Amino acid sequence: MSRRRRPPISVTLVLPAERPTREEIDAVLMATDAIIGRAGRNGVTLILHGSRSKKVQEWEWDRLPEYGLLKHLTAKRGSGATWPRCYAPGSPTRSGR
Repeated sequence: MSRRRRPPISVTLVLPAERPTREEIDAVLMATDAIIGRAGRNGVTLILHGSRSKKVQEWEWDRLPEYGLLKHLTAKRGSGATWPRCYAPGSPTRSGR
């Protein structure tokens, strides 16, 4: 069975003005580790932002120690990046998304 080749996606790296603190980096890594295989980037965003969504309640992510640790950060809407991704060094973001 052959795999379909996808065209390359143009990327733009979006970084915050100031470097993330060690605690912020650790929070992103620990939240990601806690939900491996159960959710992706959006799940990490929900956890770190302290979301009260139905998904967070069902999976009991609000009980994680990292829950809400980065709620002081805001997402830049329309920039093509969600905020946890902008803290992952070297993480490209899709432009126009």
